[in-house]
Amino acid sequence: MIGPLDHIALTVCDLDDAIRLFIGGLGFRLRRRGVHAVTGGRIALLDAPGGGVKLELIEQPGESSLDHVALRVDDVREAAARLESDGLIPLSGPFYIEAAMAESALLRARDGVCVQLIRYDPQSPDL
Repeated sequence: MIGPLDHIALTVCDLDDAIRLFIGGLGFRLRRRGVHAVTGGRIALLDAPGGGVKLELIEQPGESSLDHVALRVDDVREAAARLESDGLIPLSGPFYIEAAMAESALLRARDGVCVQLIRYDPQSPDL
């Protein structure tokens, strides 16, 4: 079963500047820093003011843009197989993200939109 929206990921040119903007100017809270499982770039996971959907910032030189939309699922493999049968193209995974204590897969729709499927372990710092 595909569940609720978990987070939105943005690529940013300078992670430190983006963190300052979202925390200082916009009232987000830093949950954790880490390394992006696919690119190896620096990331930061932020909590939105008032809770709700999280924001993942992924440092990537160049232009800032939407990287992916992440949805929580009960079973990453089953959800990925279902989306593949609907025409999404698998990009990576399923794989385990140690820092997030979560299993994940990344797929892309024909129009280029990327979707991350994620299932957290109960003790995940990202919950």
